[in-house]
This record gives sequence, C-alpha cells and structure tokens, in this order.
Amino acid sequence: MSSSKNQMRMLCHESGAHPHFSLKVHNFRRICKMPTLYVMVGIPASEKSTWASHQKNAVVVSSDAIREEFFGSAKVQKSPKMVFAEFHQRIRLALAAGRDVIADATHVSLNSRLETLRNVPTGTTKVAVLADVPLEKALQNNLKRERHVPEHVIRRMFQRLCHEPLSLDEGFDEIICLKF
Repeated sequence: MSSSKNQMRMLCHESGAHPHFSLKVHNFRRICKMPTLYVMVGIPASEKSTWASHQKNAVVVSSDAIREEFFGSAKVQKSPKMVFAEFHQRIRLALAAGRDVIADATHVSLNSRLETLRNVPTGTTKVAVLADVPLEKALQNNLKRERHVPEHVIRRMFQRLCHEPLSLDEGFDEIICLKF
C-alpha cells in the first residue's frame, strides 16, 4: 500500500478520535471518496460478466460490449488496439468522475492487467477479481453460451493465466477470488 494511502488512513483515524474533527472527517470521506477499479481476471466462460452485471453500484466497462458497439458483434476480434484504447479511455473517464468501475475483460496476461492499471487516477483503489473456474467447467459453460469461443483459445488463455499468475505486486491493493 502506498505511503500516501497509509497517511490518509492514519489521518482519518487520528482525526476521528477528536470530537471537533469528526464532522470534517465525515465530510472529507464523503466528498473525497476515491473510486475503486475492479479488474476482472479469468478465461472466457468463467462467469466474469455475469458477476459484473450483478454489481449495481459500479459502471461496467466491457471489451465485448465495445466490440459489439464498434463492429456489431462481440465475436469480431479485429482492431484490438482500437477496442482497448476505448476500453481504457472509458475506465479513466468513469474513475475521474468518481465512479467505481468494473473492467470486464479476460486480463489473463500480466501485460493486459498492467495496461489497465496504467493511467488510473492517483488514489484509486485497485482490486483484482479472479473468476476461479476449473478449465473443464469453463469449457462446459462455453457450450451453453450463445457466443462460443473456440476450445483451443480457452485452453491457451488458461495456460497463459497459469504461467502469468495474478499478484498484488502488479499494483493491486486487494485480490478477490470468486469460486463458481
């Protein structure tokens, strides 16, 4: 955790101990609440988007939704630089507006996670949300979906995530592991 976050928490805690500061601390927390970025991590068909859709107090920025918007279908995998430039821009704008954001993409590679964390406003809480689903269950889920991802792609992404495991050292403040 950064020293500024530690100092901020210490300041609020110490100020809260003095009755004449309590209103100021309360207002400071309410007015200056820094947003949280939730970075979804998981292979296709691991129920990332399902979980994200149930979180009512956050803006969901989805790479698949952007593909649908740009190309008429989430199946279209062309122009990833353009799609992810828009993905990261929407995340930055929502965070700058003080909104909590769920970054809904696979993020199976270290580079993809670092790119999503890059240029996040200072003070933003960064939480990785790992959709921990066994490979075989994801493959079964995939068969039930309207939009099938080729099995070899899911297997390749699973291997990539295994070789580039999620870590707090990437810049996350917390990792949440969802078991489905």
